[in-house]
Amino acid sequence: MTLADIPYAHHTRITEEKGHLSLHFHPDLLNHIGTLHAGALFTLAETASGFYLASLFPDEDTTNLIPLLRNSEVKYKHPATGTIYATASINEEKLVHFRSQIERRGRATITVSITLLDENEVSCMIGDFGWYVQKKT
Repeated sequence: MTLADIPYAHHTRITEEKGHLSLHFHPDLLNHIGTLHAGALFTLAETASGFYLASLFPDEDTTNLIPLLRNSEVKYKHPATGTIYATASINEEKLVHFRSQIERRGRATITVSITLLDENEVSCMIGDFGWYVQKKT
């Protein structure tokens, strides 16, 4: 999967740079106080979590998987006024369990943690995105 496969990512101007998804400061993405809108930041974080999740299946055709976002919890920490970069991670122990469940049952859940950082590496938002993944039958 590439970023070009996600139409809404194009709509919100999400790009891939230096191995991370990013969102550039743009007038179309601002809120009423002139910072990046919370919805734009959420979209970057959610997209980055799904993009990272897809990268966990390098040997498998991701078209044989159905990932669905089940839940999320985010905390906005700092106004976003420049280019924002997303970093993703998954608890290693939970990843092992997730892979086992996918293999054994054909479905599993996993949480991807996201941090959005500005150009000065200040955290603008943190979040956990809970995914349900099922193999197509």
